[in-house]
Amino acid sequence: MATVLALHAAVADIPLLTGSTIARLTEEGHRVIAATFTGDEPAAVANSLGAARAENLGHGIDLEASDAAAQLADRVVEFASNEQIDLILGYDSIGVVHEAAHVLVHEVGDAVAERLGAPTVEAAISRELVNRGAQVAKTLRKTVPFSEEQIAQFRPKAELAYDIPTKRTFDRKWDAMKAAGGGSDQFSQLLARGMRFPKLVVSPLFQHEYFGVGKGEAPAFFTALAK
Repeated sequence: MATVLALHAAVADIPLLTGSTIARLTEEGHRVIAATFTGDEPAAVANSLGAARAENLGHGIDLEASDAAAQLADRVVEFASNEQIDLILGYDSIGVVHEAAHVLVHEVGDAVAERLGAPTVEAAISRELVNRGAQVAKTLRKTVPFSEEQIAQFRPKAELAYDIPTKRTFDRKWDAMKAAGGGSDQFSQLLARGMRFPKLVVSPLFQHEYFGVGKGEAPAFFTALAK
């Protein structure tokens, strides 16, 4: 049994970015612990996907401070001090969605990986998915949240190392997305608005979870999940 440390900016990110991956890992007997840095406590949503532990570690830290990543890394290392971490799930260098708190997840993931000696993989959204979402938004006459320049910085699927299909555990991912949408932080509220659309419209956008190569070599128990 391996132990995976899953880092997220907010509760809503857990089901959105890694929900099926966490569910698959735990179904296969691996232990997942999750940390978030903003918003509500993540335990209920993370545990619904099978995570053994989950906690918001950002309380009292100014995320705009120059040493925010170092402070968060200290807390993550302390949080995981009694665990033997075999893999860290972090975010890619653009913070998945060009958001400052999300970029911190990437920086913290790198710092914690170095201190714990564990490899990382980096959650990402493919450029194809962003373009598809933008088209849906335009069709529904909604604002597209990214500029053309920002969209160009998302990596295409061909450049992302791991494509994990969500079909096997999609119902758990969907239920966790709905639960996370009931939170009070801004990301949960954004998710709640998205979940108002029919499942038939929304679900095709979430049939895959993508990860890029991070630090070190991803273990076989993770790569086996990919297509």
